[in-house]
Amino acid sequence: LGSSGKIAISTGSATGGSGGGITLSSGTGNTGKGGNIDIAAGISSAGSTNGGSVTISGGAGSHASTGSGGAIKLFGGEGAGETGGYVSLSSGLGTSKSSGDVVIKTANAGTSGISGALTFQTGTTSVGSSGAIVIASGNANGGKSGGITISSGTGTAGDGATTTISGGSTSVASSSGGAVTVTGGSSSGSNGGAGAVQFNGGVSSSGTGGSISMISGVGTSKSSGSILIKTATSGSNGVSGDIKLHSGNSNLGSSGKIAISTGSATGGSGGGITLS
Repeated sequence: LGSSGKIAISTGSATGGSGGGITLSSGTGNTGKGGNIDIAAGISSAGSTNGGSVTISGGAGSHASTGSGGAIKLFGGEGAGETGGYVSLSSGLGTSKSSGDVVIKTANAGTSGISGALTFQTGTTSVGSSGAIVIASGNANGGKSGGITISSGTGTAGDGATTTISGGSTSVASSSGGAVTVTGGSSSGSNGGAGAVQFNGGVSSSGTGGSISMISGVGTSKSSGSILIKTATSGSNGVSGDIKLHSGNSNLGSSGKIAISTGSATGGSGGGITLS
């Protein structure tokens, strides 16, 4: 009746030296795989009660000015002749309810620091392409799939943070830098429309709203890139989409103008404008 006894494994405190370490390791196998190490919390069969948690914490650095907290490092095993071991982080299955969340975050900053960064990066490669990073929500049966939001935090001093999405660079001759593609979702249902792609400048409560700029890339010794705005060719039973240029309504003063012009030319003719 009551709780079972716990098991505590700890090394002693040290005065004038480092605290003792604890090492858990399984045996080596020469005709099969090495031994596993399993750490599992206890199961609970009581109603409205959770299973036990597993907590792994780095050691505290208690010195008031130079004490840094200890790190936690998770590594897959090294593969001498094959692929190295993977690292998998998965939430728990709810057999009749929702699965658990996975939260990856840095702690809040102290009184005189900044919060830690999050870095998601694949390793470099000696031969071939480096690994990809895939961020995707799961499929849904009987509902909408989950959305994906990428946003910078709110600041109380200075400009808001910038969110940048860039294609990869290359130094290989006759090769192009990586493209950035933004595509609306497809629809395969009857009479369903495909998803739109929408770009909005930021809203300002007391100043001018944010602008939207579409600028092609610079060729430092060659031509700059082109900008193409077109609608797709229609399907077998439809018409192609319209292109509309429209400035917003004005509640005070003139509405915005629409200007179409070509750039100045040095050593050549100015570009023409064709309306057809």
